[in-house]
Amino acid sequence: MKILIHSASGDSGGLAWIMKNEGAEVSIFIKDTFARKVGEGLYHHVDSLEEGLKAKPDVILFDLNGEGEIAEKLRKDGFKVVGGSQLADKLEMDRAYGVNLAKQFGIKTPKTVEFKKIDEAIGYIKGNNKPLAIKLKNWEASAKSGKNILMNLKIEILRKALLPGMQIG
Repeated sequence: MKILIHSASGDSGGLAWIMKNEGAEVSIFIKDTFARKVGEGLYHHVDSLEEGLKAKPDVILFDLNGEGEIAEKLRKDGFKVVGGSQLADKLEMDRAYGVNLAKQFGIKTPKTVEFKKIDEAIGYIKGNNKPLAIKLKNWEASAKSGKNILMNLKIEILRKALLPGMQIG
């Protein structure tokens, strides 16, 4: 079986290695140029999704968000695709939409508070000493208290402002 993995940063590398060892012909395209060497030597890498498609994979695995439109087009073109859809992208990227959809189907969700200004968020965090989880666009953290989350938030804001590039560790 030929399997192509379309990955943001190689998160499915372990799965690729296992499938290869079980006899599958596995190729992976890693979108993030900084992560392209993840798993190098353990399984086959391709330089683009298009290159991987030329091998006519039996299954394409999407392990990333934001590429749902591509996944749906590949399905329409006759490929078997696991993961990836415009709905999955919307659920991941639009927290309010996901929470409202969950409520429509009776799924309990934690209290969700959305802020338009950073000062509002900081005020809420300072006044809340309960366990919190925070999700900024492309960044998540959780902590046992508001003080810890605030420290992480300040570090993240500084890191984004002062240290562009790849995070290690």
